[in-house]
Amino acid sequence: MSSYGGSQIQVQRLMTLKNINKSKRATLLSIPMLVIFQLLCCMCGLIIYAYFRFCDPLSSADRPIQSADQLLPYFITTTLSYLPGLPGLCMCGIFSASLSTVSSAINSLASVTSEDFLKTIFPKLKVTVFHNKVISLVFGALCVGVSFLIASLGHLIKMSVLIAGLVAGPNLAVFLLAACTTTANEEVR
Repeated sequence: MSSYGGSQIQVQRLMTLKNINKSKRATLLSIPMLVIFQLLCCMCGLIIYAYFRFCDPLSSADRPIQSADQLLPYFITTTLSYLPGLPGLCMCGIFSASLSTVSSAINSLASVTSEDFLKTIFPKLKVTVFHNKVISLVFGALCVGVSFLIASLGHLIKMSVLIAGLVAGPNLAVFLLAACTTTANEEVR
């Protein structure tokens, strides 16, 4: 619910459509695709578990990988190494998907910062594309720094799920408070 109703990235994507009916249709069409994606992720995990059930690369003597986050790339390079170029193509697809998600998040952060903060704090400032690019650059540098910080704390996937859970719950609560009550909203003048 937080990813559909309270996520700025999702709301910004739905706002690009022509009307509310197309937004509803896009949301309803994305639900089966999201379920299929989650099932494929679970199946991928089961396949990796079945493949490495007798020789765990994390606890083997030669230790080809250092953390569980490296299991999928190691699995891809191990199983597809006999096909030239295919492991690299799979890795490029993974990086491309993650970069498109990160660029959407940074774009969303930049637009929220310029619309909700800069225009309210500096009402005479005309926010241009250059300002949004600078804001995006700052948020991109922050994301890189935070990713290094999170990587030093432990497993990247575990930490990203933990941080997403810490942020998504309060974000959804504030969204529902604003949507469901009038006493929490700003006074109309």
